[in-house]
Parts: sequence; structure tokens; C-alpha cells
Amino acid sequence: MSVPHSSEPNLRPAGGWLVPLAFLIAFGALAIYVFRVSAGHLTTPWYVPIATMVGLAIVGGVLMHRRTAWRIAAFALLAVLTAFEWWFILGFTAQPPYRGPVAVGKPAPEFIGTRADGASFAYADLKSDKDTILIFFRGRW
Repeated sequence: MSVPHSSEPNLRPAGGWLVPLAFLIAFGALAIYVFRVSAGHLTTPWYVPIATMVGLAIVGGVLMHRRTAWRIAAFALLAVLTAFEWWFILGFTAQPPYRGPVAVGKPAPEFIGTRADGASFAYADLKSDKDTILIFFRGRW
């Protein structure tokens, strides 16, 4: 008994569904982050660049199987997105180095801050003959 064989070649490349899956993982994590920020959850989104790296690895694996212009473009786009996300988390949003707590009776460390209107102020602007209290309020409005 023979199995019927089609003479038409399969024109769809193997693993064609993996590239959209990689983009769904990468941009899905980014969408979750946007949703969480809009809901007021302001935590560091480590899952976003990690998910994009997973998508990048998937496209890289598919690219090793068969190189097409679309797969190369998808890999390049995810590579740039991954680099931007890691820069955003590790570089752009990095906190200044911790210099220890301010002790009672000791002067505060030098700093430069920004007011709500965008004007900057420094520790020297707060010095006077009277005691000064500086309160940092992280508001959600």
C-alpha cells in the first residue's frame, strides 16, 4: 500500500510560527509593563528584557535553521529592543550610589534635586541659621 505523494513542494519554511511567537513574548511582556505602570505598580520590570531575550533566542534558533531576510530583520529588531531595555533598566533608571544614612547632628550629603516645576536646587540652597527638614515624598497622583 502506498501513500499518495504530492508533487508540490512545501513552500512554507519550517518553524514559521516561531517568529510570531517570539514577537508575542517580547511585546507581550512590554504590554504587561505598560499596563502595570498605568495601574500604579512601579517596580523594576526585570521580566521585560528577559522575555525579549527569550524571543531573541527563539528567532536566533530559527535563523540558524534557515536564513531569510525577514528572519534576519526580526532578529535585528529584537536585538535592538533587548539592548534598549537593558540600557533602560541598568543605565537610565539606575539609582545614585548609597552613601549611608544621615545621622542626627551631622550635615546631610551634598545633592542636587529637581522641584516639581523643573527648577533644580542643591543642598547649599537649604543651608541657613535655622534647622531644615527635608522630606522626600513619593506621591501617586
